[in-house]
Amino acid sequence: MRNYLLLILGACAPSILMAGMFSWTDKSGNLVFGDTPPQGVTAIPLNPPKLTVLEGFADRYQAAETEMKAKPPASRAVVSKPKVVVYEQLNVIAPKQSQAIRANDGDVSVALSFSPKLRPGDKIVFNLDGKEVLTGTSKVANMTNLDRGSHTLTVSIINRLSRKLISSEAIKFVVLRSTTLNKKPLNPYASE
Repeated sequence: MRNYLLLILGACAPSILMAGMFSWTDKSGNLVFGDTPPQGVTAIPLNPPKLTVLEGFADRYQAAETEMKAKPPASRAVVSKPKVVVYEQLNVIAPKQSQAIRANDGDVSVALSFSPKLRPGDKIVFNLDGKEVLTGTSKVANMTNLDRGSHTLTVSIINRLSRKLISSEAIKFVVLRSTTLNKKPLNPYASE
């Protein structure tokens, strides 16, 4: 298909180039430019200048920019520091603040949102009730066999040196589990 389009364009190109450009004045007195002047109007043929193409111009511009950066001003020394990626935000999406979670097995899923992306070597640390319970690189984690009751979750991102880079706000949630005191399994369809 592409070859057919090139063939048609190649066949039409000489007629397009031969048509030329003209200028004329319309009935309202406006100067108009086009390739086909209307009949009965005095059109002046235009000869636009040839297009100048500078090959590799962008490369020359980037080279000059690099040279300017390489030569610091004589009056002061420039010390370049490596760009440090700073995490702008870290949020716990699930569980929500003050959420009651029915989990008879005690399993609670945690979902995170942060930006920018996790850098190589950085880790996510999940703390539950002040104790580190999980470490990894995934935005989703599953905490298993949590006791019934209230829990506090905080999440941090640490670097290779275990330095805390950012922390989330503390999320408090409640796990609802059936009790084992009544020895009978819970039947939600039984009438009381």
